Amino acid sequence: MNKHKHLEFIQAVIARLSEHSFRLKTFSLIQGAIAMSADRGNVLAAVRSPSLSLFYLTLAATSLLVVLGGLGGVTESAGAQGS
Repeated sequence: MNKHKHLEFIQAVIARLSEHSFRLKTFSLIQGAIAMSADRGNVLAAVRSPSLSLFYLTLAATSLLVVLGGLGGVTESAGAQGS
């Protein structure tokens, strides 16, 4: 497979996942602000809620594991290419 096409494919996947992640975060903040207070613009109260805090902690931990796992794969493949 052409390396250039492969990199384009990976970039397209990353862009799509990034867009979905942004939409999910925006939706959950808006829904939390509407459901946990009478003031519909109180986003900070939504973030501090137990249910959304658990969601964001899980999301952050998963993202960190994916990034660290991806970095490990890059260094291993870079080292293998140098051999």
